[in-house]
Amino acid sequence: MRDALQDREEKLGSGVGPMVSVVIPFYNHERYVFETLTSVMDQDYGNFEVLVGEDASRDGTADKLREFAAIHPKADRIRFNFHTENLGIAENVNHLLHQSQGEYIAFLGGDDRMKPGRIRKQAQYLSGHPRVSLCYTNAEVFDSDRGTILSLHNEPGINPPMQGDGRQIILGNVICSTTAMVRRNAMPDSGFNPDVKLANDWLFFIEVALNGELGYIDEVLSEYRRHSGNVSRTTDLQLQEEFQIMDILERKYPEIRSTLREGRANIFARMAREHEFAGNFSEAARMMRRFLASGGKKRIYTLLYAIEPRLVLGIRHLKAMLHGRRHWSRPS
Repeated sequence: MRDALQDREEKLGSGVGPMVSVVIPFYNHERYVFETLTSVMDQDYGNFEVLVGEDASRDGTADKLREFAAIHPKADRIRFNFHTENLGIAENVNHLLHQSQGEYIAFLGGDDRMKPGRIRKQAQYLSGHPRVSLCYTNAEVFDSDRGTILSLHNEPGINPPMQGDGRQIILGNVICSTTAMVRRNAMPDSGFNPDVKLANDWLFFIEVALNGELGYIDEVLSEYRRHSGNVSRTTDLQLQEEFQIMDILERKYPEIRSTLREGRANIFARMAREHEFAGNFSEAARMMRRFLASGGKKRIYTLLYAIEPRLVLGIRHLKAMLHGRRHWSRPS
């Protein structure tokens, strides 16, 4: 039985380039090169290209990439880019996006892995849902050193997925970037914003989603690796950048000002959660009061939290026990 993806490929015709471009930025990922690239090359969908950006790593990443290129039988479909100076992740990705030819762009971290069937399933989803501009999936978060699964990225009740109206992710990024596939024609012309150092993927995904809708496949189709070499996300800096993102969006899209106001309030809620995890409950309560003062929704949960976060923490533990989890865990 034919599907929308097959029809789309037939309409495009042969010899016009790949349907999917897989973009993989590498930096100090020497240990993971073979795992990452093999997970892509073993996909059961054939009409794709791979673009690799090696960002002047300080370890042996470049040598491992050259070794993979020399021995893998399908390495001819990979375009390798070896930068002589470190560009940073935004410029590295933009360099790859500029080279890409696919109608759909799939993202993968240089230390992460694709599950079997990911490219095919996401390409089929986008072909069958023409209003969707960004398709993402669930991911396993695993500990690289211990080899254990820590959690699911989109854990029900903790970090639930969003679908439909693209403005939703202004309220909080639920997307694990290593699971995303987007339409080329929905991407902002500027690509990733290099002025946003840590949360540039969130800004990019918001702009893509504003040009369509969000689509979610409720399957684990990628594996996100946790290890000591991950890009560090300093909480204070990231939260500052989230306010910066709201300002950037308001300048470009003044028509969504009301959603951005709610997005700014939600940043205070996330700040409260970070202080909670650090055990600073008085500061957590103060941030929740700022959330409420900024127009955040007044619910029993938020009102209680603004008084005493530990009451809410106890309720979370109780709910986790009732749902069969031994303890409530921090979302990834």
